[in-house]
This record gives sequence, C-alpha cells and structure tokens, in this order.
Amino acid sequence: MDNNNNKIVVITGASSGIGLATALYLNEHGYHVVAGVRKPQDKEAVLAKAQFPARMLTILLDVTKESDLQSALASVQALVADHKEVAAIVSNAGIVILKGNISCEECPEETLRTVMDINFFGAVRFIQTFLPLVRTAKGTVVINSAMAAKLVIPFTAGYATSKCALQGWATSLRREVYAQGIHVVLIEAARASTNLDAKQNPEAVDQSKLYPMQRPFIKAFLESMASGKNNPHSSPWRIAKTIAQAIAAKHPKLHYAIGSGGHLLAFISLLPDRIQDWLINKMMHKMTSTSKLVT
Repeated sequence: MDNNNNKIVVITGASSGIGLATALYLNEHGYHVVAGVRKPQDKEAVLAKAQFPARMLTILLDVTKESDLQSALASVQALVADHKEVAAIVSNAGIVILKGNISCEECPEETLRTVMDINFFGAVRFIQTFLPLVRTAKGTVVINSAMAAKLVIPFTAGYATSKCALQGWATSLRREVYAQGIHVVLIEAARASTNLDAKQNPEAVDQSKLYPMQRPFIKAFLESMASGKNNPHSSPWRIAKTIAQAIAAKHPKLHYAIGSGGHLLAFISLLPDRIQDWLINKMMHKMTSTSKLVT
C-alpha cells in the first residue's frame, strides 16, 4: 500500500464513471478520498465499493449548490485538522444533454445554461472553494476537461462550449498560481467507457429541418462510442490511473490526452482550421452513411 495516509483528494462526480474509478483507485493506493455525489443513495453505494472504507468519506456535493460546497469544505477542513493535507482536488462532475434541437442556432438557452452551470461554473465554484487548502499543501488541481475542447465536434448542445470555456479558465488559473507551487492539470479524454453517453437517447434529438444531419450524426456518434466500450484505452480505470500518476508526480504534465483515439484527435486538433473543418465534415458524412441507426 502506498504511503499516502496523510493525503486527501477531493473528487466531484464520484458516483459513477471516471469519478468513481478515480475515487476507488486512489483509496486503494493509500489516499484519504472525499468522494462527492449528488444523490443520498450513492453515498452508501460508493462507500460499499471502497477497499478501505475508513479512508473513504462520501458526501453530498452538487457543484451548483453553494450550501453543498460549504458543507464539503467543512468536512475536509476537519480532516486537515487531523494532521492531513489536501494533496489534490479533482473536478470531474459534468453532464451532456442531447435532446431536442442541439445545433448552435436552435439549441434553447435553457439547455446551454444548464450545461454551463455544471460543466463550467460548477468546476469554477468547486476549485475556488478548495484552492486555499491546495495552496497550503502545494498540491495539484486536476480538471476533467475533454478532447472536445481541442477538436470541437458539432451538435453538442453546449457541451463542447462548456469544455472550451473550462480549458481557457484552467490555463489562466495555471499561469496565475504557477509561482505558488500549485500544479494545474487538464485531463483531455476522447472516448471513455462511461455511462455519460449511455444515458443519451438519440431518438430524443429533433429532426431539424435546418440541420437534418443532427439526429443521424448523434445516432452514429453514440453507436461509435458504444462500439469501443471494451477498448482498454477507454477504461475509466486506465484514466483513473493516469489521474493518480498526475497527482503523485513532482512535475506532472499540463495536458493528458487519454481515452481511445485521444492522441490521434490531439494531432488533428493541431491542423489548420480549414483542414479540420473538411475532415470533420467528411467524418460526419461517413458516419451517418454507414451507421446502422440512420433512419
């Protein structure tokens, strides 16, 4: 067992997927994990899966609620008072809403606000709340962004937008806290085998007259994600291991491109925008013409 007993890691969105895998992996490797979940029933479910329950504290933590953030802060401060330090915080909570109209032109503002409130402002609230404790320990801020922030895919109902905003904010934060000895790390996952996409129903996407490709594209996209769920590179546990390595590193990388296809997409994102536009449109036409789900 790793000698991390005095080190605390606080994680949001820990009820499933990457957040759950990271919480359990870090708990197994000696960290005292504070796992934030949104539903009361998830507190016991996550705790029951921990290899060392005595080092796993599950709390209600909705990143849109200031009361939850302050309650979580008090819980972590109590652990710090017991001769522990916040080695890292992991901003992981995020959502995708793929229903109705999801193009930039037709997507309702309400949908955009909901996605931004969790994916961007929720991350900002969480990090601002716990940054003073990270500063004391000269620890690491890990932010679960997405490859979508580098290679923007159309028809995401604000998901890519929220990740682009988060990426810019995180870069600014990294440069601001550089002299304070705080590390800021971006996790840029491509395909990951989580239930974030599995929760989506492509039939809920409207058949837009202006953008007739939006529903078949989402169907094909979700089909592609599902087909790669058994790829070991897409495993949440592999991503959790990468996050753990970033936390433990004396000089972590600034960006971790992970998940199936991550390095290829990162390379494409470096190409000129006009070439990216051409490639993405070619990809969209190919996906929608070959998908079994196209109607």
